[in-house]
Amino acid sequence: MTLLEELQKAHRLFVECPACGEEFPLSKANLFDATQPLPPKALARLRIQKDELRQQRVNLKKRKVHAIKWSVNSNVVLAFFF
Repeated sequence: MTLLEELQKAHRLFVECPACGEEFPLSKANLFDATQPLPPKALARLRIQKDELRQQRVNLKKRKVHAIKWSVNSNVVLAFFF
């Protein structure tokens, strides 16, 4: 039995979620060997994270454009008063 299989069967071993701090049985975690082809759940999670990162980049670009426009508009207004 591999270590991964042993951990998946360890019903009395609890771990803490790094995101929320909640404890849960290790046997309920989606454990996998990253040296092997990724399981469907891991691939799905990676796709979700990539989509989230793409959306964050889009939002940052929009904020940057807005900040530049605001900066230019502010300079025009300041120049008008001087």
